[in-house]
Amino acid sequence: MNFPEEQLGRVGQKFSDIGRKIEHIKTLDLVSCVAEVEQLCGEIQAATEEMRHILAQMKF
Repeated sequence: MNFPEEQLGRVGQKFSDIGRKIEHIKTLDLVSCVAEVEQLCGEIQAATEEMRHILAQMKF
C-alpha cells in the first residue's frame, strides 16, 4: 500500500488538472463545452471518492 502522502499527492495532482481543465472550458463556446463539462464532472466525482477513501484510511 502507498503511503498517504503519495496518495494525497496523486489526488492533489488530479485536482490541479481539473483546475486547468476548468480554465480551458471557460474559453469554449456553450455548445463546445457541454461534453467537456460532463467529462469533468466524472473526474471531479472520481477524485472526490478517492480523497474520501484516503481520509477513511487515515482515521485508522
